[in-house]
Amino acid sequence: MGDAKGNFSTPAEGKTSVNLETPTEVTVSTTGPTSLKVNFEYPQHVDPIIFVAVYSVYSSFNSSNTVNATSEPITLNGLEVDTTYYVKVQATISGLQGNFSATASGKTSG
Repeated sequence: MGDAKGNFSTPAEGKTSVNLETPTEVTVSTTGPTSLKVNFEYPQHVDPIIFVAVYSVYSSFNSSNTVNATSEPITLNGLEVDTTYYVKVQATISGLQGNFSATASGKTSG
């Protein structure tokens, strides 16, 4: 169950619980006409953590896509040329999901 900050924990037999932080300082930079790099800060590195980047051309995230990664930065490939994308990042581990980061945006080159 999550607390007021969106930290989730799961007790495992003989193990301490894991609280998932929210990724912060998300930035999106252009790496080419069809790709973007998503950088972010994440204070804890617990294995097997997966970061999920959700991206869309709509700030409402209608028709969104996802990319999973085990470390930062996350590269988004196969994007449209000269197009603005909105991105948010979430940490997940063992089926638990943390809160999404604030939304950041970036534009592919033309």
